[in-house]
Amino acid sequence: MNRRPSFQMRAALLLGTATFSCTLLTSCSDSEAAETSGSEPVAEASAEPGSTDSGDISEAQLESGVPAECLEAFPVAFGEPDLAAATLLPADFPAEAVDGTLCQTAATGSGVQVVDWATDASGAEVLDALETALPSSYSVTREDKGMGEQLDGTAGDVYFTVVTRPGAWTLQLGPA
Repeated sequence: MNRRPSFQMRAALLLGTATFSCTLLTSCSDSEAAETSGSEPVAEASAEPGSTDSGDISEAQLESGVPAECLEAFPVAFGEPDLAAATLLPADFPAEAVDGTLCQTAATGSGVQVVDWATDASGAEVLDALETALPSSYSVTREDKGMGEQLDGTAGDVYFTVVTRPGAWTLQLGPA
């Protein structure tokens, strides 16, 4: 029996972990946090990039090479994004079909690679553009799996998933 989780399961776990962490970090109000820790509430940091409260972080991000267009969509991005780091990305994947800015690339220990873009396009526009531009050799499905529509497919020996959220889209890649 194959005990290795499918790419979709690994990607869902990765996305779920990221979503859970963000929820965990932002779900407590100041008073709830104070009650839990037994200390006085701390002033809440502004969520807007470039504000005085987040200025040091935003400045460090910009100095590290994060494009300014990415600060709002990916507030924890750090370092200059490098599409070449996504070694599983098929050469003919039409990422340029969506107007946007490459923000970050990452990889997990299990071989899943993640590439993030900031965009002004809606989720439907992102999926429409990519679905239309994908080479006919790709096998792709588009459906809602509980968190909005996404594209899932294969390109040779690579599985991929495209998920969107306001202001951003993510390409998850894994070996077949």
